[in-house]
Amino acid sequence: MEVMDPYTNEKDIGIKMADILKRMNKTNTLLDELYKEFYKSRKHLLKQKDKFEKDLQQFRKQIDAYIDEAENKIREHFHDLYNQETEVLKQREVGVMSKKNSLHEWVNNVEEMARKELSLQSYVYMSKINNSFSVIEKHASKIERKFENVTLTFTISNDFQEFLKGLKLAYTQVKRTATAHDPEPSTAFPKTAKTNHVQEKDRSLQKVGEFRISNDTDFQSSSDIKLLHNGDIVVTNLNNRKLVVYDQNGLGKLEMELSHNPLCLATMPDDLVAMTLANERKVVILDLKTRMVHRQIKLEDECHGIAQTGHRLILNGKVKGLFVLNSDFEVENMIPDITGKLILCGRSDGTIIGGTLHCNNIYCIDIRGVKLFEISPPGLEYLNGISVSNDGDIYITGFLSNTLHRIDSDGENSCVVLNKDDGINLPRSICSCYSTKSIMVVNNDGRLIVTYNLK
Repeated sequence: MEVMDPYTNEKDIGIKMADILKRMNKTNTLLDELYKEFYKSRKHLLKQKDKFEKDLQQFRKQIDAYIDEAENKIREHFHDLYNQETEVLKQREVGVMSKKNSLHEWVNNVEEMARKELSLQSYVYMSKINNSFSVIEKHASKIERKFENVTLTFTISNDFQEFLKGLKLAYTQVKRTATAHDPEPSTAFPKTAKTNHVQEKDRSLQKVGEFRISNDTDFQSSSDIKLLHNGDIVVTNLNNRKLVVYDQNGLGKLEMELSHNPLCLATMPDDLVAMTLANERKVVILDLKTRMVHRQIKLEDECHGIAQTGHRLILNGKVKGLFVLNSDFEVENMIPDITGKLILCGRSDGTIIGGTLHCNNIYCIDIRGVKLFEISPPGLEYLNGISVSNDGDIYITGFLSNTLHRIDSDGENSCVVLNKDDGINLPRSICSCYSTKSIMVVNNDGRLIVTYNLK
């Protein structure tokens, strides 16, 4: 058996260990290089991440700018469409007015023939007038359909409206005379049960003053009016997108430019005014002292009517119903059953008086949505304004019936207090002044503010 030299064995082991150490050092060097590359790559990735986030923010800004530009172009398009259709309507109005004399002659001839006998010729003339009315209504319906999704509005001149109303009345009288023996006479304009209701007019209001907020050259129309705590009058300028404050004598004190067409107002303490805007899912609260936006309340629905009762704000969502907001402007309750475009007014007892715009029903609910009463005042056509006096009575305006109605506080009885004979002409909104026991009516399609005192 061969015996190995111990010295030789130790030498080999030393060589091998030295080789192992050399390889370990080389491995450590490689690891150090790998760590350096890793940290270098990580630093580069972080820089790329920051650059990507900045590019993303810039891209979002560009997208928002493109959206704003598209909205402006769409708005301009609809304005152009409105101007074109308005011009067409004016031309048609001129054409119809040119036939005014001949139409009056037709009416006079029919009246004369109807008084003499029930002749066939009278029915021929009445048929011609009926066709004329049908053509007028057809054109109006076409234009109304084109603008049913646009917030722009237009009106026909007062002279032309008065002429159509007089022509309608004369035709109805002739038809009634000519068919006195007919048990079911037909007319060009269908009658409703409400127009047959005869009411004795209440004489509880007396006119004490008025002032004009529009003229022929600068047309301004107000959609709502409210009284501030200091007695000043705040109104919306629907056409020029402004909020205007007047004193009791009609002198302008303040104007605020708005981003959208204003709809309805609600006054709040500390000279704050809450306002809904056309086609907007928010309510804007304005500070009249600073002339700045105090707060914006965003909602999940387009808002129309608004009212204050106690420390709460009641907002009218067109689709989702009523929003009840507490003093911190947080949604306290929802009333989903009451939707549409509403006119709202709060009462001191915490209840809410409301009605659908351009309809004829008035109701009273509490903040839970419980209906306390509902009434349809006879003779009311096209509801446009609601206000509550200091004794709890409810005053409402009928835009097409040219009437001002009073409903007692419990909703059991109603009566007409003012009508066309008293100067009520296309009334819009209305508000009450508790301190002076007066009522202000926005008359003449939003051009004139008239004040009445309670007798």
